[in-house]
Amino acid sequence: MPKLTKLIDIATPEQIVPLKPGQPAEFEVEVVNQSDQFASFQLELESEGAGTSWYRLSPEVSAKKPPGSKTTFRVKILDTPVPGFVGRMNLLVLVSSPELRQQERRIVRLQIEASAARVTLRVSLPTRNFEQRPYDRFLIPVMVYNPSKEPIVDAVLRVTGKDGDTTIEHWLENAEEPLPRLTTGTREFTFRCRVPRQTIASNHLFTVGIYRNEECLDSAEGIVNILPDGYVDFVCQPETQHLRHNGWLPDRNNRTVTYELQLDNQSNLPQQAQVRLEPVEGQSACQYYLEVAPTLDPDDFEHNGNGHRPTKVLPSATLVDPLPEAELPTRTGVSSPYTPLAPAQKLVFNLEVSKNRRPWLGLPRKYLFLVQAEMQEQRLDVRNDTQLLRLWIHPHIPLKTQLLGGLGLLALLWFVLISPLSKHSRAVNSVQFNGAGDRLISASDDQSLMRWNVGGFFNPFTRANLGVIGRTGKAVRVARYRPVSNDLVAAGLENGDIQLWSAIAPKQQPIRTLTRQRDDRVLDLAFSRDARYLFSSHGSGTVQQWQVDRVLSTPSSLDQQALGSTPALGFAAYALAPIGTNDQLAIGGQFNRLLLWNWQTNTQKPLNYPPGSKDDYILSLASADYQSDRLAVSDNRGNITLMTCTQDTCNTIEAWQASDRPIHSVAFSPNGCYLASAGDDGRVTLWGIGTDGRRIADSRTGRVVARPNSQIRSVSLAQHENQLLVATGTEDTKVRVTRLNGFNQSCGRR
Repeated sequence: MPKLTKLIDIATPEQIVPLKPGQPAEFEVEVVNQSDQFASFQLELESEGAGTSWYRLSPEVSAKKPPGSKTTFRVKILDTPVPGFVGRMNLLVLVSSPELRQQERRIVRLQIEASAARVTLRVSLPTRNFEQRPYDRFLIPVMVYNPSKEPIVDAVLRVTGKDGDTTIEHWLENAEEPLPRLTTGTREFTFRCRVPRQTIASNHLFTVGIYRNEECLDSAEGIVNILPDGYVDFVCQPETQHLRHNGWLPDRNNRTVTYELQLDNQSNLPQQAQVRLEPVEGQSACQYYLEVAPTLDPDDFEHNGNGHRPTKVLPSATLVDPLPEAELPTRTGVSSPYTPLAPAQKLVFNLEVSKNRRPWLGLPRKYLFLVQAEMQEQRLDVRNDTQLLRLWIHPHIPLKTQLLGGLGLLALLWFVLISPLSKHSRAVNSVQFNGAGDRLISASDDQSLMRWNVGGFFNPFTRANLGVIGRTGKAVRVARYRPVSNDLVAAGLENGDIQLWSAIAPKQQPIRTLTRQRDDRVLDLAFSRDARYLFSSHGSGTVQQWQVDRVLSTPSSLDQQALGSTPALGFAAYALAPIGTNDQLAIGGQFNRLLLWNWQTNTQKPLNYPPGSKDDYILSLASADYQSDRLAVSDNRGNITLMTCTQDTCNTIEAWQASDRPIHSVAFSPNGCYLASAGDDGRVTLWGIGTDGRRIADSRTGRVVARPNSQIRSVSLAQHENQLLVATGTEDTKVRVTRLNGFNQSCGRR
């Protein structure tokens, strides 16, 4: 390698340069241009631990000089490079040229004499911002630097609050640290701090200073940020009220019921709280009076002979609609004013509801109100923030009086009371027929699984509801019959549990509970065709495989382990469907991702489907029992896609937009000749499928076979000879079954 030619030569003082306090030191540096071109030069001084603005150059940058010329820089040392340093110090002289792209360096020795001025110490905080929660313990590290070669004695390190805030001083075990002897160099000190339990979320500025003879030599500032901790609990008492008269004679008075809505601030964050009321759509209006009634001090009450009454006027929000019910506008809700809610304080809102135009005859009518607690500061969790209140409004003529009106009225009331259409109290998320089509299961947000007799939906003398299979303790997102025997029901819960219940003999507890990971909610379930395996998809983006016989033979739910699982899919898996005989599973979900998983070989194959963003979801997959190579796909953009699957892939046969709203569920008839779709548009649409897997000619636009007038979350199909049965689970808490005649068993014909 050729030797680099030296283009810059430097001449510096060979003797030690003295620097006395208050007297600048000067020396010259000569730079010679040894190149063959014009060049300019610039000079810099460096020293370890040096500050800024401690020297001056003349000139600061030289003009371009010809080859062989000399440039003289005059250096003037104005102050000690390192404050407080005494003794000999090496200065590094750096000379560079932008034209020559070369740098030369020399060492100049500087002798700094002692000064009679005050000692200079430096204090610094490695961490200036401390984020803590109540009852946290933490350390405040402090670095103290003594640049002098002489030790410093009798110094004190002290932590004080800033701007009159002395809070942090009470948190410290010791706010002052004596420093009897500080030698040259840097030392670390630590202050121990503990945040009390009831500390309010706020910022506290503090200063760490080093003192000698009560003189502050240096200081550094920091801040302790107390983070929000805890929660706000929202409780409504009672959840159900009755507006009625207990006598036998008709009641002409308008009565009022009161709900107590209580907010309990179990946090360290002051809040501004309000309660918002929204009546459920599709019901006639009531009058609402929402009053904020916080706890008052004893001095805020006066005695009036009948007890104590408050002397303060409390803020309130009133919504009264005098229009006839037929002319009522769409109601958007009513809100209370924002009201302060301090930590550890309970705030009570009194919600008064009345009905001016109560009916004279009939059954009690149920009114539903969504009550939501809202906080201006949303950094804390509000538990049970949305609750459903029920109001039963009884007619002017008491029911017991109406019952005496005759056997005809009694029979009518009996028919209404056994109606199976509203046994669930919250939205129904899943419905499925058994293999014979004579039984039906449903799963709901009300934490229950129910059995239904299909014949009871069409015979008023037969009960449709066969009772509760089980109470799950959490909202149920999906329920599936075990194929072949239909003796077992698998339920997927919002907390990630999978419960197995007997479909024949309901019990108080599930047969087994399978848990992969707490709070990893179950989005869908699917059994293999031979009923040996159960598959569960989760919000974390995994699909688990469970061996049913092994699960049932293991005596404890705590010992259950998944047989296998997919690798992390990278998307929430919303839908599953078994494909083929026994070894493939279709998986769909967020980003419109669709793939085929062979669980025997644990391999995945992506399927061709239009890609989407994070707001695009495949919501449902369906395959037919007797034509298992057919796959139907629906998404939240209202699209339906039909595919035909082989051993390792699926090909699109036909795709169309069936709705402008999300389609939550698709289902094949057992023979694969009919496809039902349902979703947010509140319609069930039936599509005829030909032998080639496409829609038949007279079914291009589909046939609307049911309109529940509510968002539909699940649909299921069953077939009896020339009849089709369509079951739906809807947002309005109801399970419905529709019977259609004139459908034969052959695809492509009707």
